[in-house]
Amino acid sequence: QCRDALFVTDPYVDRESLITAKGARVPDTCDWIINDVKYRAWLDGGSHGDSTNEKRLLWISGGPGKGKTSMLSIFLTEELGKHVAHQENTDILFFFCSAQNKKHNTALAVLRGLLHQILTKCPQLAKHALRHFEPPTL
Repeated sequence: QCRDALFVTDPYVDRESLITAKGARVPDTCDWIINDVKYRAWLDGGSHGDSTNEKRLLWISGGPGKGKTSMLSIFLTEELGKHVAHQENTDILFFFCSAQNKKHNTALAVLRGLLHQILTKCPQLAKHALRHFEPPTL
């Protein structure tokens, strides 16, 4: 129930729609990130290279038209998907904002989308969210 209430859009469908609309990634495009120091530190350890930090986040940001979605995001979902496939208790969550759909372009939409993915991948966590979906008692 709470997971369904959080649904905004399916990020895998959005990713495939982007590939269909913009075309597949040109070979070697975005390969620079594989050797980027910050990316490698994040991938190999905790955030900012601190391997003792288990809470890791890779945040990609930039102005409109900088290639975040059309190239880098598609590339990263491919590469990170390969990387986490070989690791236990590791997964990838992503959300594509869209200038064409204002409902997918808000902080609330991003949070709802990520929470939906978390609860889909780890349904045992739903019990922690249920109290926020119950009607208030009088």
